[in-house]
Amino acid sequence: MQKYVSILLWAGIVLTARAGFLANGDFNAGDSSGWWKWSPDPAAQSISIETSHAYDGTACVKMVSATDGSWQNLGQSFGCTENTAYVLSFVYDAPQWAKAGIGLVYYDSGGTSLGYKWYTLANTAGWKSWDVGFRTPAAAAYAEVRFDEGGWGTMYVDRVDVSVNIGRKGADVSSVVRQEAQGVRYHEDGIRKDPLVILKNHGITLASIRLFVNPGMSDEGASMDLPYVTSLAARCRNAGMQILLSLHYSDTWTNPGTQSKPAAWEGLTHEQLVTQVYNYTYDVVSAIQPEYTKIGNETNCGMLWPQGNLCDGNWANFRAYVNAGHNAAKAACPGTITLVHISPSSEAMVQWYFDNLLAGSISFDRIALSLYPEFNGDLANMTASHEQAAKYGKRVMIVEMADHYAGVAGKSEATQKQFVKDMLALNPDAIYWEPLCFRGAIGYRSLFKQLYPGSNDWHNCEMTEGLAGFGYPYGDFTEDGVIDIRDLAAFAQWWLLDGCNQTAGKDLDDNCRINLYELSVFAQNWL
Repeated sequence: MQKYVSILLWAGIVLTARAGFLANGDFNAGDSSGWWKWSPDPAAQSISIETSHAYDGTACVKMVSATDGSWQNLGQSFGCTENTAYVLSFVYDAPQWAKAGIGLVYYDSGGTSLGYKWYTLANTAGWKSWDVGFRTPAAAAYAEVRFDEGGWGTMYVDRVDVSVNIGRKGADVSSVVRQEAQGVRYHEDGIRKDPLVILKNHGITLASIRLFVNPGMSDEGASMDLPYVTSLAARCRNAGMQILLSLHYSDTWTNPGTQSKPAAWEGLTHEQLVTQVYNYTYDVVSAIQPEYTKIGNETNCGMLWPQGNLCDGNWANFRAYVNAGHNAAKAACPGTITLVHISPSSEAMVQWYFDNLLAGSISFDRIALSLYPEFNGDLANMTASHEQAAKYGKRVMIVEMADHYAGVAGKSEATQKQFVKDMLALNPDAIYWEPLCFRGAIGYRSLFKQLYPGSNDWHNCEMTEGLAGFGYPYGDFTEDGVIDIRDLAAFAQWWLLDGCNQTAGKDLDDNCRINLYELSVFAQNWL
């Protein structure tokens, strides 16, 4: 250990902190210090601190427009890093007639605008949460958060915050136990390892596991019952991963084309299905205690057909099922994050879905997307769908993504790696679907491959180049294929640095500090 400490001292330890973000975002200072205020008519400027209507009972900001078009603007700039993912969150109340919006404007170091994003806020009474991810463009040096109100109305804003989105890279590992039972053995650079360790070594710290109600055993991919998932979830936790529980509410696969009810639920009325969804969700979430719970799988046309078929217009029924799942998950595991999941064919499809879904009373935390080039279009189409989803004020996660490394014209390990990098650039919260399952029809989308295709040798399976899209093995910060003195110098820059924002991408045990744990992993991969 002494030699590593000596090298660290030689390399130089940097203890600098990243530039701060928003000041006085909760307005609890009792004023709007840190924020600028503007109105086209200075005499009509009406932005003040309100205590009687504050979200948290202390203070909030109140913006009032006395005439239509008499805009009130509240803004604050913050230092940022180019091409970096951030999260903007706040709560607001915009009663009827308010024309409320939130903008993000980006600037380079010389003050030249690099563009902006604009989001319209729903003008309905009552406090609402907004949590949206965004990525700064190249050359960005600082950005500006800007609230606008201008429609004979009043808007209240509180708890405004901007933070770095360190991301949660993940993998659906549902079939790994089935694979291993059939003799599959996984290798990293020729060395056999636990596949979960290989994934974790490349920065994958979220395990997605699907669950069926009463699955049959004829379809290996749809055979995950509660005992199987409970055991696999425990193994993933021991490997240092969090859990996303993917609830299919069916005995078999569900997707945009099929959402069959479990056989045991056939014949239930809508009201009985609501109760059944609540009780089932409560039981399984209680058993697993997942960090994330997905209420349904690829619910483009809803779930629990025919009662919950959105393509037949049953929005109210579907909302009731989602609310039951959300409420049960929160009761069983208060910290779990709930998701509604679709596989978007286009930007227009996303708008149709969420305009209708959010038109009624509905509770869930985040939007989940499936993005596959073979199903969801090219990168431009997938990006447009993702950007449309981000307009609804809920953080977006890519919970399924995958691309071929072979077997399709124009596909290779290099294009698979680039696909992974493109998806992580689009959203750092991204889960690769079944990277460990390379047998059968989905095999060419795996991040592992049989070294001797066509043979019966399943004991020699090596990772593809695509896995490097998630990041090189821990310590290869220069990405040159070897962990050496140049990487040690890079590692030293993060040594003993505190704070989740500052340690993004280098913190392996999620304690927001680079210390001996990370150093031990680095040392294991040395040379």
